[in-house]
Amino acid sequence: MLFIKRIMPMVLALALVFSLSACHNRSEITPTKDDIFTDKSPEEIHTKSVVGSDFAKDVKVAELSGSDTKVVVMMTVDWDYIDTLQKSGPFHQYEATKAWQATYPGGDVKIHTVQLNEHTMTLSAQVAGGESDDIIPGNSGTYPLWPSKGLTMDMNRLKSYLDLENPEIYDQELMKAYTYKGQQAWAVMTSAPTRTYLAYNKTKFDNCGEKTPMEYYLEGKWDWTQFVKTAKAMTSGDKTDFGFTGWGLGLTSCYPMTIINDDGTVKLNIDDTKFVRYATAMYDVYQKENCARNDWDLQNWAILLPQGTDCMTYASLSFVHPNGFENMVKSADRKQTDADIRLAPIPRFDPNDEPMPIIPVETWGYCISSRAANPIGAAEYIRLEAIVMNNIEAMHIANGDNYLMNYLNDDEKALVDYINTCPTITDYTKAIGNCWNILDQDAIGRIHYDEAELDMRSLLANIKPLLQAEVALYNDNLLKDNANK
Repeated sequence: MLFIKRIMPMVLALALVFSLSACHNRSEITPTKDDIFTDKSPEEIHTKSVVGSDFAKDVKVAELSGSDTKVVVMMTVDWDYIDTLQKSGPFHQYEATKAWQATYPGGDVKIHTVQLNEHTMTLSAQVAGGESDDIIPGNSGTYPLWPSKGLTMDMNRLKSYLDLENPEIYDQELMKAYTYKGQQAWAVMTSAPTRTYLAYNKTKFDNCGEKTPMEYYLEGKWDWTQFVKTAKAMTSGDKTDFGFTGWGLGLTSCYPMTIINDDGTVKLNIDDTKFVRYATAMYDVYQKENCARNDWDLQNWAILLPQGTDCMTYASLSFVHPNGFENMVKSADRKQTDADIRLAPIPRFDPNDEPMPIIPVETWGYCISSRAANPIGAAEYIRLEAIVMNNIEAMHIANGDNYLMNYLNDDEKALVDYINTCPTITDYTKAIGNCWNILDQDAIGRIHYDEAELDMRSLLANIKPLLQAEVALYNDNLLKDNANK
């Protein structure tokens, strides 16, 4: 059963923008062609057999030539780093690039590097100058900023080249989360998103004689009320051991703080009843119930579970690349502790309205720049890399050589299937003006580290005007930009 469809390659979660200096000569390329629409189906377009990689067997791509075979991908890392990853096992970007170069003689996939904090500035300068790099990996930190500024192309223009509606290649649910004013801002590969789970130390539960989160889940009783009861039962009286640790219970881990309207403007959702209820309940776990670690040690959540101090946390799960859950399991092995790190779903917050948990998801995807010199080549490369990623994943599953495949029990493997069908939470607040800094300074730190009891409604009321000002400025600039187009 091919139940694994979620990978989060951390190197590409940060992959974004770079300058033009080290790129191949682009003076002979016309930026952003207008003739990229086609009525042909993906099957009619993809007729050329791919060679050069075992992970691209039986794959077909479009017949490209000349400048259409030269693609530039914006990254925060260089090729040496990718080459190093390849040496430890097949890495999708290395394999896709090798196949591309073999299939299109004279073609190439160039990587250009820029610092993370210069991504938007660099891309904006490129687009304003009339031509830019082709592929820009983006994430929730750049959405809706990039499409609202006209920095990304509507991928529907390249639907047939991308095979955009193929659920085996792209995560259709998460693609909807990044649809901007009817335009597809970027392609989210099926192997890219990383969903969040609850990790717990089963040994600690067994020693305390308490039911585990997985047991409650299998009984249909793993909701927020039970989560709080369990966290309190697993917190020591002297507050040295805690039922929950880490930042997982964040303000936007269940309901979004901002919502994007159909016209592209943003609405602050901080007064929504569900949002306020969750924020208050989450805060109470840290400050009122005192069953979640709220000191600086919570930053060491990935260590606290394996060493047996705290017993539950939120962690990402991936089946090809290192991730939070696997790292904790291996840490327990290395330190020779008796911690048995297991997997469960995060609790359902409101079982009456939501029979399934709402899952926080880390997402990255590939954009095509609005002034890409080679949009068709960019679309073909994105599709090829996505297929290669899936094939590498399938190899790990078929060979049984994946660490987590051998570690998870049958209930946990079934859980992965279940979580992949659950609704997800995607919040865009941190890409709106200075909102993320406001939250970091005036809310998140106080929730996790402030020992004095606070009223969450008062805290939200205090930060609301600050956030609203940023949202209003964002909307004003958006309307001005639209008026000038």
